[in-house]
Amino acid sequence: MKHTGRRSRTVHRDVGSAPAPNTQTGGYTVVNLPSGKRVRVPVDKGGNVDLRRLSAIMDIDDKKSVHDYDERADKVLPVDCTPRQAAAWIASTDNVDIEGLDVKGSPLRNYGDRTGDNLEVHRKIDVYALPDQEKQIRDTIDSAFTLEDRRKLVGKGTMEVESRPLKSGVLGTHCEDNISLKRGRGVKNSVVVHEGVHHLRQVDKDRESPIVKTFDFKDVQYSGRSTDPRAITRYRMAEASNVEESCTVAESMARQKDFDVSGYYYSVQVFDPKTHRYRNPTPAEAERMAEEDRKLFTEGGKPLAGREAVRSVERHWADSNIARLKLGRSMAINTMARCKPSSGVKEISNRKSRTKPKRSTGTSQRPKKKTGQTTLYSRTNVKKRRR
Repeated sequence: MKHTGRRSRTVHRDVGSAPAPNTQTGGYTVVNLPSGKRVRVPVDKGGNVDLRRLSAIMDIDDKKSVHDYDERADKVLPVDCTPRQAAAWIASTDNVDIEGLDVKGSPLRNYGDRTGDNLEVHRKIDVYALPDQEKQIRDTIDSAFTLEDRRKLVGKGTMEVESRPLKSGVLGTHCEDNISLKRGRGVKNSVVVHEGVHHLRQVDKDRESPIVKTFDFKDVQYSGRSTDPRAITRYRMAEASNVEESCTVAESMARQKDFDVSGYYYSVQVFDPKTHRYRNPTPAEAERMAEEDRKLFTEGGKPLAGREAVRSVERHWADSNIARLKLGRSMAINTMARCKPSSGVKEISNRKSRTKPKRSTGTSQRPKKKTGQTTLYSRTNVKKRRR
């Protein structure tokens, strides 16, 4: 993609006090610039620029960092830039980019000791990230997906995995053959696996159950009153996304090595016996439900992979907590039941009856005392007030 225009990012760093110029003090090297500014540059123990700490500085403001990353400056410094070059970037980032930091760089292709078929697979996985993140990403893909799974991930061609700034509240995204991970918090086992599952659900043609395949928004039925095509499309896409995320979390729970409470559990519906309605959970309830699902989808054992992970989701999703995910108007399980009857999933009520079951009185009953009232009104015949 070609980027044009000036950048407006203002992540300028204050110089602050420092001792002698160009000396390393406490993880920083102080650089004197021709303008007279003295800039502290974060470095590692070897005196090289610490890109991870630079990215942390840049990513403080998600909105600005996303905007900056998507616009390419006239001058781009190499990823292995010197402290003096990094100092120029810190002092004024409007006209300078660092490759892989605030602009997409070249793909990293360090395959380690991989050989044979696995090496051929990884040659089709382009990783765009800081150098120290590539190994972590590739190792996660190997641990969560079997060789057969990995072949399917790249079956249509090269798959891109990009570590980059993302908007606030988003740790990862998936679109076609591109997986984007939020630089820093998004480059961890659970997020890489989650986005990888999204891609596998899309490309794995051997999957049969609609529970383990990408949920198409065109399959969502609309029964509302609106006649606006845009509003109808937004509704259908929101409900489809709800189901897709629910099923993807389920498979991620089965596969991921490190247990992590997905943020989606905070939108899983919990039945409240007091109000007889479903509601959003408390943080403690969300964490408990995630732990229960982890045991359910791993079937009480170690993380699964390949067909075992897929079959686990097919067997257990309808009975899981994440099936009650509600990001839109309906819980995921209800949308699946209405739109995909072949899944075998049954719809659950959004509101349970308040009517108490009749008490058993045995075979002999005392006859009721007769009254002059000829019409009896039971509570069940009175229309309930909508809350």
